[in-house]
Amino acid sequence: MRKLFMIIFIPILVLAGTPAILAVIMYDGAGYDEMPNHLYTEDADAEKMLYQELSDSLDELESGANADMEFNLHEDIINVAIYQAMVGENPLYAPSDDCETPDECYFKYVELPIQEGSELRIVGAWVEFEQNKFILNVFIDVQITESIAYKTVIETHFKLEDHPGQGKYTLQFEKIRIGNLPIPSGLISTILNAVESNFDGFELDGISDDLPIGQFDLDSFTYTIEKQEIVDMIGETDDGVELDDNTKMLQEIASIVFEQGLLEFDLVDEELILAARISKFASEDVIEIPDYLYDLHVVTGYDIDNNPIYGEYDPEAFDPVAYMQNVFTEFVFNNALIGGGFEITDELFNKVIYSGAGGFAEMTESQELELPDGTIREVEVGLQAVWFTIEEDAIYANALFKLDSTMSLMKLKATKVEEESSATVLVFDFTELSFGADAGETAVDYVSVTNLEVFESYLVGIDDIQFGSIEETTNGVYLTITSEALTSLLTEGTEDETVAINGISLVHGAIVLDVVAADPALQAVLDDLQDAVSAVLEDEALITNLNDALNPDNDNEEAQDVIDAVTSIQDILVDPEDDIEAEDLEVLFDEFEDLDAEDQEAFLSEIGDLIPADIMENFTAMFGDDVLPTTEIPTP
Repeated sequence: MRKLFMIIFIPILVLAGTPAILAVIMYDGAGYDEMPNHLYTEDADAEKMLYQELSDSLDELESGANADMEFNLHEDIINVAIYQAMVGENPLYAPSDDCETPDECYFKYVELPIQEGSELRIVGAWVEFEQNKFILNVFIDVQITESIAYKTVIETHFKLEDHPGQGKYTLQFEKIRIGNLPIPSGLISTILNAVESNFDGFELDGISDDLPIGQFDLDSFTYTIEKQEIVDMIGETDDGVELDDNTKMLQEIASIVFEQGLLEFDLVDEELILAARISKFASEDVIEIPDYLYDLHVVTGYDIDNNPIYGEYDPEAFDPVAYMQNVFTEFVFNNALIGGGFEITDELFNKVIYSGAGGFAEMTESQELELPDGTIREVEVGLQAVWFTIEEDAIYANALFKLDSTMSLMKLKATKVEEESSATVLVFDFTELSFGADAGETAVDYVSVTNLEVFESYLVGIDDIQFGSIEETTNGVYLTITSEALTSLLTEGTEDETVAINGISLVHGAIVLDVVAADPALQAVLDDLQDAVSAVLEDEALITNLNDALNPDNDNEEAQDVIDAVTSIQDILVDPEDDIEAEDLEVLFDEFEDLDAEDQEAFLSEIGDLIPADIMENFTAMFGDDVLPTTEIPTP
């Protein structure tokens, strides 16, 4: 780095010994007029200026004025930051035409070994932006003798470019201007070569070796940084220790940003424009969590169309154990009336996950930005929820993120691996990670990642997936769904080892289970119950009993919905030309789940009371008394 500084300052020192006419040309006494003194105030705050620009950028996103987030870093922001940094080292620094003490007038001043009383004083420093380049200005005041002072502004011109197609940034040194004298890079190169030839120990070939990153080309006076070098530099250590998963993830994210052109910059007029391609992340199709997850939230009121207005997550709104017991009850009805495959929907998994994560409330936070006018801008960021969707050949893990007004849906696709799967084990390979993919879009319209090695390392070991596990195998990282895991899930809250799953498959929105009783004795109990439940549902007394127990005053809308669903099933059962379908039972149990715990208990008890006592006794002995409770089970 020291050699790089010498490249800049040696030409100045050489030219300092040139004839007086050059000194006249290089003189610039208008430095105070060029300095941005209007920014140097007591309340100058670059951070608040940055927040104001961020707030304006977010407002433009929200209003639709910009599809991408354009952050305009005005030169004033940088100059205030430079001023604050100088004041941090010299608290008395306040440059102006009428400043009095050296500490007020100069940022720094040092004695020069010319003669007594001579000093080099740095009056100020600031930047200017022009098209594709920026200029660093340093205003110096050299006190040569007590009566002679020399002032000039040293301008260093750089051209900064992003080369997306070539994967690099370049910073090209164009020239130095001392006062009114421009010194082109070619002349500086000639001077440096002459210095190298005449001074031992000064070698230009080793300049790049001294740089922590990038290469410096002396011929073109260009500093080049490969974007991959920036990625490799993240978390780099000298001791060769393997990077941890967090660091690898940061490297992968940086690599995606560079490869897909998600962050670009441009120097235009007086601003450095940083463009974050938010449009590639933003989702339009999915900007809310699934509707059924709002069942786990507090209802704070209703809108003009009588639609509920939801508030915060309600931890009392969902009991996972009771919910799973209801699922097993639904299985009993399904087995009794239909037989065949029983479906566990993705809604079930997602409610359990959402409840276990406390509605993901702790994963969203509001950041406060204090703006220059004293107002506060709140920016809400974080994870809204995680849920799964099931298709015939794949499972998607979805995560909805929020950045102020922008919503981004992340989808992690796990594709079924047929050759690794069997009747009782489904195996899935993670094949794509996407952000902001909407219907009808192609991969160029959103962020798509197919090299998931780093992301998969994060997934291994997650142990709270209700229906399977994620493990590393010799063939890669797989999501595995087993009959054992689903049996445990299905029978949670009931007696152990009552049912077994002989087969599992996928359909849209659900996992289909081929469920049988765990042994012949249990199967005989289920067969007896099947006949009894069918008879109960055809019994006209059931509707009368349900009305008396659940809705005697005809004012319980949720209870009436359940009664209507039972009536519909009863009509189907007594019609010899009609067959009951799984959808009919789904309607019944969707309405059933809307009942409070007391009414759920009463509903099941009315059915249980109409089942012969001996059948109920055998059933509760095998499966527990929570699946089909009765008002009272008579003692035989």
